[in-house]
Amino acid sequence: MVSVTFVVTDDAIPANELENVVVRVFNEDGSTFVTQGTTDEDGELVLELDDATTYWVRFFKIGYAFDSKLTIDVDSGASSNTFDVEAQDLTVLSPSTVPELCKAAGYVGGGDLHPRAGIHFTFMLTGRPRVVAGRPMVLQDLVVVTDADGWLEVELVRNGVYDCVIEDQDDCVYRVRVPDRWSVSITDLIWPYLSELVYEEDDEPVTSVTVTIGEPLEIDAYVIFSSGVQTPFKLDGDKTSRDVGDYIAYTFSDEAPAIIEISEGVMTITGVVAGSTVLTATVRPDLEAERLPEPTRTLPTLTITVVE
Repeated sequence: MVSVTFVVTDDAIPANELENVVVRVFNEDGSTFVTQGTTDEDGELVLELDDATTYWVRFFKIGYAFDSKLTIDVDSGASSNTFDVEAQDLTVLSPSTVPELCKAAGYVGGGDLHPRAGIHFTFMLTGRPRVVAGRPMVLQDLVVVTDADGWLEVELVRNGVYDCVIEDQDDCVYRVRVPDRWSVSITDLIWPYLSELVYEEDDEPVTSVTVTIGEPLEIDAYVIFSSGVQTPFKLDGDKTSRDVGDYIAYTFSDEAPAIIEISEGVMTITGVVAGSTVLTATVRPDLEAERLPEPTRTLPTLTITVVE
């Protein structure tokens, strides 16, 4: 094992150390969770990792964005196994100053990627929520226009559900859910992609579980989108919450010795016969806008062992 040190700072000049950043380590392709920890007041975290191994590392802290595809090579023969990580402070991107609002912002380009000025975006609150900070929300159009640089900013109610129509795309209505955060990219707000699948038992990530026949086991299971929204959640008009199963398709490596059910962010695993299988997740097709390049995702496998 090799002692590996992560040093996490923000992108300010000079940089500030970031405390309480959650660091999750996966194998190289992101399919297997290895370990995790949290940075201290100096922005540092030391973990013991296998030598001569490549890992995929992900970082999480509210209000900051990190490179989603950061890999490290652990090598005991290297001069250092200290890795410096820089976080983008999203609050620098002109966050909303109203606690109940989230500012969506970003550049809008045309087919040649050049900025497009004067493009109208229309947002209509659908009725979820109806009252915010004691004020009734009037369901009228909120129209914003890109400036000369193609830049767009709009403040929307946190956790609100809106219908969005973009100029010259009137036949497309994008129903979006606003994340519970200070700011969000306009791209990820309207066209979010599934970035991570998480399994947790007692608030700790797991990649394997053991169940006894006749004794169902419950673990948390949810997905996180690039916008920051995570399941379960409802869009206006939904009678039930949108859950992991609405976005993820599962396959078993062998004849399944257990039955899985997912409801309100909880996966219930019921053993049927003794045995073991690996649950593999894939994103259901045609649920997202096509992106180039293809976005990086973390979709860990889950090994289920059933005993008598």
